[in-house]
Amino acid sequence: MKRIFTLLFFALSLLAWPAMAQEVDESYVFMDEDGNIIENGATVVRNVVETDVDGNEVIFSGVSVLNLSGTSSDFIKMHYTIEQIDNGTYQICFPSTCNMKTEEGVYETSIGQLMSDLQDIQSEWFPTADGECVVTLSIEIFTKQGGFPPSYTHKADGPTITLRFVKGDIAPEIDESYVFMDEDGNIIENGATVVRDVVETGDDGAEVIYSGVSVLNLSGTANDFIKMHYTIEQIDNGTYQICFPSTCNMKTEEGTYETSIGQLMSDMQDIQSEWFPTANGECDVTLTIELFVKMGGFPPSYIHKADGPTIHLKFIKGGAPEPIKGDVNGDGEVNISDVNAIIRMILGTPEDKGDVNRDGEVNISDVNVVIGIILNNA
Repeated sequence: MKRIFTLLFFALSLLAWPAMAQEVDESYVFMDEDGNIIENGATVVRNVVETDVDGNEVIFSGVSVLNLSGTSSDFIKMHYTIEQIDNGTYQICFPSTCNMKTEEGVYETSIGQLMSDLQDIQSEWFPTADGECVVTLSIEIFTKQGGFPPSYTHKADGPTITLRFVKGDIAPEIDESYVFMDEDGNIIENGATVVRDVVETGDDGAEVIYSGVSVLNLSGTANDFIKMHYTIEQIDNGTYQICFPSTCNMKTEEGTYETSIGQLMSDMQDIQSEWFPTANGECDVTLTIELFVKMGGFPPSYIHKADGPTIHLKFIKGGAPEPIKGDVNGDGEVNISDVNAIIRMILGTPEDKGDVNRDGEVNISDVNVVIGIILNNA
């Protein structure tokens, strides 16, 4: 029921969006340290902890404001909302004064002019322990009026971005505007494992196990670009295939791979993730969605927008393989390593797998059984 309500609320929000959206003036934009313009609404994650000149730990945002207006007469301020600060101090120095805050809340800088066409906003977090600091920044542009002291009138609202500072092993924020869906129309939870063991025959007569997994676009826009990262953790035989978003990849070895970047062909697209086994065994694959914003130029470039959900696919053909008698350490062979493993169990903590002769104990008798297997194999 909770998921149905959430999706209904999301759909109603999309219907109301045109009435709520306000025009964004992009004569002033945010730019990252690599010279890429940060898209309005994007989230920027920073997790590199450095040491400043005073010996304090600090995570720099590397974000600047770029003047594209063609004029230097505008005045500007930054609105910032600290949505989360687990510890330490958040600082922003913009356009000419510095603000330091230690609590969540809604704040703003003073009004001023940029010191140059490209100005570092010196937005940074000084953590004192592991945790996060999440800050939303919005540009507001003003026109200066006469009089003393001078007054300022609102001219336009500029872009908004979110900065997410992370220190320590904190789970990454997941953007669920694109989600995985199974063949029955159920959204697959982030981190879930999907098991598939139905072997079918493909059009070319080859055996295949289909995942039946699609990607569903819940973002309300068709402007995003997307790629799939996939790690083949185990492939006992055969070929793994994924066709997404517009090209097909086929792999026969374990490793970390990714698809090309593209756009979905429809709001729900089958990723054609499947395994073509040639014998009994398993194929285990982890899939992660990554979203991008397309930049101008030719050929076009793309900047990271967000990380989407991750799921695990486990394809199985046939039953689990029979255990090898005497293979105590589970490496698929019976040799002196298994003898050593039993001796360690005798001296330390016995385990069921060390009871090779199944007499209920792990002792020298099990060592003799394994040695006998080794000699017979030789």
